[in-house]
Amino acid sequence: MPRTVLTSYRGALTHTRSITYRCIEGADHGLTQERDQRAYSQVLVGWLKEMIVGARAGAVVRAAPAEVGSAPVPPESAPHEVARGI
Repeated sequence: MPRTVLTSYRGALTHTRSITYRCIEGADHGLTQERDQRAYSQVLVGWLKEMIVGARAGAVVRAAPAEVGSAPVPPESAPHEVARGI
């Protein structure tokens, strides 16, 4: 997807506790190339493993919803790009 769409999504998510994103270099929005589909699958499976292992270890903590008008909670870590050249 175009970077402007990603920027728009990030701007709209003002009350999130955490946000990360992954960019697959050279991939189009439809992931029409087989290498891009493999890279996406690899990133998705890795993320799912992290979430499942974290949940089993009791590491997942649900934050209370932010109150309307309150200051946004900073993310746990800054958004970053990964999956270059997979």
